[in-house]
Amino acid sequence: MTTTAKSVNLRVSPKVRRMTLEKWQRWKPTDSWKYDWTGGEIHKYKKMVSQEQRYIVKNLQRLFSKTQYYDLGGTLMPECEVRWDENRYRVPDLAYFTEIQDKLSAGGTYQIPAFVIEIISPTDNFTRVQIKLKEYFDEGVKVVWHIYPPMQTITVYTSYFDTAIFHGEKMCSAAPVLPDFKVKVSDVFSL
Repeated sequence: MTTTAKSVNLRVSPKVRRMTLEKWQRWKPTDSWKYDWTGGEIHKYKKMVSQEQRYIVKNLQRLFSKTQYYDLGGTLMPECEVRWDENRYRVPDLAYFTEIQDKLSAGGTYQIPAFVIEIISPTDNFTRVQIKLKEYFDEGVKVVWHIYPPMQTITVYTSYFDTAIFHGEKMCSAAPVLPDFKVKVSDVFSL
């Protein structure tokens, strides 16, 4: 299923906390939320790996470990800092990095993951989720999965406007980034 939209109104909530980059990098929040930093604005998101969602991450990492990209040293990294530029930092729930990207990141070079997974919580703000999705594609991400645990569905985006929704025994893929990372949706949600 492909969806196309002509225009999207992307407004940010007026209640925004502000902080310098240096303070944000040193900050150790203890409130069980995760935070992105964009030009001094702090955006709050529910922590991804809750007790109820931990098995989803485990299943995804185990399924990824069966791919050629894992064998080549790639990682599906949970909650890692992704820096677009000096003004924007994101913390995707899971992001794919090649071994070379991991080495370049360790040396301080910004690396954009080609594949990102977000586990969407019932408390996530729809507008912020859409802003983040658009930003991913604007910055060069090629495939984004939105995982919806209550409905046990995965929405696969190959651009901001091209989507497909999968559930049950349907197979979804991270192609064209990771063509052999194909998973049955029910395997992602399997206990």
